[in-house]
Amino acid sequence: MKAFNMQLTVVNNVAVHGHEAELARILQKHENLFSNELGCYAYGKINLQLTPDAQPTFKKPRQVPFKFRDQVAGELDKMEREGIITKCDSSEWGTPLVPVVKPDSSIRLCGDYKVTLNSYLQDVKHPLPTAEEIFSKLNGGRRFSKLDLSKAYNL
Repeated sequence: MKAFNMQLTVVNNVAVHGHEAELARILQKHENLFSNELGCYAYGKINLQLTPDAQPTFKKPRQVPFKFRDQVAGELDKMEREGIITKCDSSEWGTPLVPVVKPDSSIRLCGDYKVTLNSYLQDVKHPLPTAEEIFSKLNGGRRFSKLDLSKAYNL
């Protein structure tokens, strides 16, 4: 970071004083962007390209630690109610569930696709910027933020 004359600072809370009316106006104008509801990707269908040798793979579920079983069950029920997942009787594809504890002690449910689907995905090349390119674009900036998507699902 010294090369870019930058210093990283961790900010846990931001207080805005004297701008409440402006903030309320912006939040109301863009309420669809700040909704607590699950949003949907509506810009086309996503297609995963599989290799010609792809074979359906089903891995048995991993044991969920007893401490997290109620949270995991609750999160699965919530995801079903929100239409993120659908119960099915059987499937040729199945990947282990990985519950991840978030900083606020809630659970994020992830799938371990490394052991099932990932090895059959065709690699789609997209040029990614290097860290140096990203930091050079940040040079001179005065305000930065970290966005954490509460759910990274698209219907």
